[in-house]
Amino acid sequence: MSTLDQPLSENKSLSPWPFALRYGLIIGLIGIVLGLILYLMMGTGGDFPDNAWIYFSLIGLLSFVIGIVGLVLSAKAYRKALGGFISFNKAFQAAFFTGLVVIGVSLVWQIFNETVLVPDMEAYSEQMARMFMEPFGMPPEQIDEALDAQRPMYKGLGRSMLNTVFGGGIFYTIVALIVGATVKKTQPDV
Repeated sequence: MSTLDQPLSENKSLSPWPFALRYGLIIGLIGIVLGLILYLMMGTGGDFPDNAWIYFSLIGLLSFVIGIVGLVLSAKAYRKALGGFISFNKAFQAAFFTGLVVIGVSLVWQIFNETVLVPDMEAYSEQMARMFMEPFGMPPEQIDEALDAQRPMYKGLGRSMLNTVFGGGIFYTIVALIVGATVKKTQPDV
């Protein structure tokens, strides 16, 4: 990847895809490692450790931060390769395409996770949701009502994959717009 690390000011048509692939795969693989850590900590037996919701929350927050930082790093690396200047459009593309790669890696992980590690994801998701609600003193009747309302979201692998694509697509589009606006650097008029 040495060509990605050298400024290429004479070639303004450099594709953002090599940067998207590099950083998207890194973010995605970190997400898989975090998912495996969470899986090993929690298991699937339903006997979650005390305060397990804190672990879920911390790993979720860490994944969120890593995703944003990765998109910023991708756009900045692309800007550096373009000679230090980048338009909003090109910065947005680098960040957005990175997000698409992350979604792709997430889908592959999701297929493996829901077919091999946790084949009964519906029951597992319901247990996790219950685990999140109980520490806040929610009455059992309200928990059951909330779970009944959420149940359609966990109907099979196809539905959860759609949730990943649309949820991730919206998230990474918003983040890429912000990254594009903050990373852009126009060449000064001489």
